[in-house]
Amino acid sequence: QAVVKIQDAAQARIAALKDEGSIRLGSSAWGLDLVVDTLPAFKERFPAFTVRIYENRYAETKAMMRAGTLDLAIIAVTEDDDLPAQGYTPLCQEELSLILPVDHPFCTAAPGRTHITVDVLSHELGGVSYLFSDVGSTIRKIEEKIFENLMFRPNVVCEMNRDDFTRRMVINGMGAAFIPWAAVRQDPAVRAFRFDPPVVRQDILVFRKGIEKTEPL
Repeated sequence: QAVVKIQDAAQARIAALKDEGSIRLGSSAWGLDLVVDTLPAFKERFPAFTVRIYENRYAETKAMMRAGTLDLAIIAVTEDDDLPAQGYTPLCQEELSLILPVDHPFCTAAPGRTHITVDVLSHELGGVSYLFSDVGSTIRKIEEKIFENLMFRPNVVCEMNRDDFTRRMVINGMGAAFIPWAAVRQDPAVRAFRFDPPVVRQDILVFRKGIEKTEPL
């Protein structure tokens, strides 16, 4: 469904960009899967257009949008973020989970457990080290808000913005991490615990200011 929304939104702006011959699309690393799934159908319909993809961190992508150097950008927002004034299309809501190595004592003590409440992070998992996302990223803001509300300072051993590397470090016993549930729900190498109530972020497609929306061609 998110892929279809990206295709429709891009097609609705082709007329406004027809003299430029290209679309500049920005995304963080996590959004590239959506981009890859979108490109074949887009290129089939608009073979003369060049799609220029810029992979950047969240803060850099936002700065490029403000400067007008991107036409479209896939970003994630939290409930506390201001939504872009220049226009956007909601793509999907992502649920976050906490992942641990499958042999971690917390996992082996409760083999059938699938959900946790956030207070578990400061109690049962209070001695666990954490792998945080980069400063400024959506997941990082969620992490910081959770622990601030818990009035608990976690031991953060690493900061990065790559889910694949974070997953590998968790498997190697470096600590726990917040990862989108969809990315690890069928991963046998880690235990993924969903939160009750759910912890989520919203993925959106943002449009460059000044691009007039047209009907899809």
